[in-house]
Amino acid sequence: MFAACCAAAGSESPDAAAAAAEQLLNVVRSNLAPPPDKPPFFVNVAKALLAHRRFDSAASVLTLMEAHNVPPGIQIYTLILAGLARANRSRQAMAVFHAMVRRGVPVDAPVFTLLVNACGRCRDLDALRSLHAHAYQRPALLDDIGACSLMFAYDRCWALDAAERMFLERCAVSAPTTAMLHVMIVAYRRHGRLGVAVDTFERMKASGVPIPDRTRQNMLCVYSKAGLVDEALDLFRSATTNVDTSAFVMLVQACARDRPALADLHRHAMERSLMRQDDVLVAFVSAYQHAGDLPAIQNLQAYASGTLFWQHDAVRSAFILAYAYCSSIDLAERVFDDRRASCLTSMVAAYAQHGLLPEAMGAFRQFTGAGLRPNSNVIGHLLQACARAGALHEAADLVSAHGAHWAPGHAVHVVDLYGRIGDLDHAERLAADDLLSLMTVLAACRSHKDVARAERVLGRIRSTALSPANVLAAAYRIMSDVYASVGRAGDVAQLHDEMRARNLTVVPGRTTVIVDDRAVHFRSGDDAHDPNLRDAHRRLMKDLEAHGYATDPCTVVSSESPLDARRSVRGHSEKLALAFALSAPLPAGAPIRLAKTTRVCPDCHDAAKRVSQIYDRDVYLRDERRHHRFRDGQCSCGDVW
Repeated sequence: MFAACCAAAGSESPDAAAAAAEQLLNVVRSNLAPPPDKPPFFVNVAKALLAHRRFDSAASVLTLMEAHNVPPGIQIYTLILAGLARANRSRQAMAVFHAMVRRGVPVDAPVFTLLVNACGRCRDLDALRSLHAHAYQRPALLDDIGACSLMFAYDRCWALDAAERMFLERCAVSAPTTAMLHVMIVAYRRHGRLGVAVDTFERMKASGVPIPDRTRQNMLCVYSKAGLVDEALDLFRSATTNVDTSAFVMLVQACARDRPALADLHRHAMERSLMRQDDVLVAFVSAYQHAGDLPAIQNLQAYASGTLFWQHDAVRSAFILAYAYCSSIDLAERVFDDRRASCLTSMVAAYAQHGLLPEAMGAFRQFTGAGLRPNSNVIGHLLQACARAGALHEAADLVSAHGAHWAPGHAVHVVDLYGRIGDLDHAERLAADDLLSLMTVLAACRSHKDVARAERVLGRIRSTALSPANVLAAAYRIMSDVYASVGRAGDVAQLHDEMRARNLTVVPGRTTVIVDDRAVHFRSGDDAHDPNLRDAHRRLMKDLEAHGYATDPCTVVSSESPLDARRSVRGHSEKLALAFALSAPLPAGAPIRLAKTTRVCPDCHDAAKRVSQIYDRDVYLRDERRHHRFRDGQCSCGDVW
């Protein structure tokens, strides 16, 4: 009776009930009272203990029953097994499960599913395999719910092959349920198998069953991550319920290159008050950053600065990085002007991107002065700043003082540094077989006109099995520049033939310029459709040639004749963007800000230097590799990029 009272009181005063239950167990263990000979006593004690999460004591009840020759029955086994499973005590739960199997006590489907889920959450793959083998002999445990639970648990244990094998076995005998398809979509998404996730979703749609909202949310993430923006937008627009914030954030990030879609999502977020969430606001800042849309970032700051968001570290840091990315380091500094220690890492990164080593080191001194300890990210940013400033001694001091924070990704900055100062022997040795480092050495060979080394490095890049086609195409492009820089036109032509034979193409770049608070995009040859742009471009080329510029047709990799090559180089998107900006009604001396989606070619780099001198205008150009600041005919990169 006392045990029953403990169990009944467990929900109202669990501390007292559990303490009383512990005392009862001690009385029985010590033989201070006749041992109970019926299971209800033990069931009630276990209930009280489980209610107060005293799992070890609850599990010991089974041992005590066996010691007093009271065989545990299905009720107490199920009670304790379920309690342990819900608490993620998978090892203890599995011990109870094995005891039930030895005694021939059946495990019903709901409790079996609880145990499977617990093993999945605890990443206990061996236990899952044991449960799967047990269920294989008992089909009742492998109903749709049990099968889905096992597949989901396998996924949680990073055993996608086991989940997929089980899924295919079910599909071989019957049509998969909506729940099974959903579980596999989630699994494929988690493991980066985005194409298979899309195929599975198409199978679900073809079956004609209603698509659950949770599946739509997951597929929105899949489409966004896979870059299938149109499909993601269609799914988003067809949603009948509110989209999960994490899925919406991924969609915003995927639409960074689609300005109309991004504007629609921005309006949606404002109408639904989604902008009141930090992660949504930060996602839009990041998306506009990668779109190079400086005015949109400034508009977001105007919105955020009047709210409590402006005091949130993540928001401030996002704006700092966005402004730096858009070549507006002055605006980044204004965001940082209160010197909040939590934003110092972002400011160090901003300065590093622009090669502003003294400023980066100054921010770092504030960082350490605030009592903060640097991590590998901070040291990586500082090494990047050293590389872009050609500061070998400062880099050596950093490595000496903070070597414990060295990370594999830091090596490329040191390779870049040696390449910049002309020590290509060191750079090549450090590069080893790292693809990014080898590309960095190849670019340095172009700057220092080291043809023999460039050929050797290109050979290493070609022999790397994991070199993707776009990287190989970029490597051939740089090698072409190397040959062109020393007048080896025949080798340039041979290299172009080899590219065509390998079906390697250089993806045309796009240049964005900010004029009148709007972003204008250009691709090569756009002047053919715009008479005003054509006239502005003609004037620019005339001014450049009057000041010593000469077109270098060797930078083209696909033209069939020297005349076509010359025309192609003159029509590069960077030159069109410069011509447009120079003809726009900007204030006298206002800087020109450009963003290029690919690496700027040597010819356009030379043209930008000349523009800064001829027109007395600073030109900021961010390409895929680094930020260039052109002033008085010189570039901040020192002609090494």
